[in-house]
Amino acid sequence: MSENVSLKSLEDQFSELIRKLGEVQGEYKHIKKEKNKLEMNLIKLDSDKELHAKAIELLSVVQKVSQEKIKDGFETLITQALHYVFQNDTSFELTFGRRGNLQELDFNIKKSGFEKAYDILDTDSGGIINIVSIALRLVLIEVNTPKIEGFILLDEPFTGVSEDDEDTENYLERAKDFIQEIHSKLKRQMIIISHEHIYKESNYNIIKIKQGERK
Repeated sequence: MSENVSLKSLEDQFSELIRKLGEVQGEYKHIKKEKNKLEMNLIKLDSDKELHAKAIELLSVVQKVSQEKIKDGFETLITQALHYVFQNDTSFELTFGRRGNLQELDFNIKKSGFEKAYDILDTDSGGIINIVSIALRLVLIEVNTPKIEGFILLDEPFTGVSEDDEDTENYLERAKDFIQEIHSKLKRQMIIISHEHIYKESNYNIIKIKQGERK
């Protein structure tokens, strides 16, 4: 009887062992499956990492090319405007930089005889600031998407130019011609508010406004 009991006990233990072995095998298969998934994910992540790195590199190149195109375009147009009015070697420069995560853009002026460009706000000539300001606005209006239609209003656009001493009259004449040239090329109506007498001796349509006496 005791032998039958021992045999039965062994059989039960064996059956329990087989059951546990089956559970362990099942867990092993599940772990192996998950391991395979993780390995595939790691391979994909490595591939994505390489792809992302290449994408970032490409975007950096595109950004640099775009910045250079913007830089060249703006510098050329505004430098030409300065040359047109002042007829000297003054040139306009854009400088891209970063402050933390923010992109910065500096407007600089370079004059003949100076190695480095300086901030346009540090210039002693209000006329230069006037011309750069007008040229920048005109370019931005033209390149804006969607296109900005309508007339352009300029209120005393050359007050700084008139402060230049020796060649004031010539500066103002060329500034006036510059606006006329822009008008012809852009086909936009230009409305100018000014006290300068040079507009009286031009082919502009002139409207004189006199301030009435207060009663």
